[in-house]
Amino acid sequence: MANIVFNIAKGRVVEYYNRVENDDPAASALILVPIETTGLEADATLIDADTAAGTDSNIIPLTMFDFAITPDGSDVQMTTGVFFRAS
Repeated sequence: MANIVFNIAKGRVVEYYNRVENDDPAASALILVPIETTGLEADATLIDADTAAGTDSNIIPLTMFDFAITPDGSDVQMTTGVFFRAS
């Protein structure tokens, strides 16, 4: 799994970030959605996703990146420097 920017967000990640930062629309947020890698679609398929699935269909996917964690029931804290880089 590579770090990717979803097609729907290409060229707009900064715009979405700034809108959340300026509360436009009110109560907007950047949301991290952890997904399991077992059985996950290929990056070439995922990159075309327009929304998250099911009840999260209002979530627009911006970026995907991976890090390893073993679930144990506790809260997950991730320290990262960059979740997106324009190139």
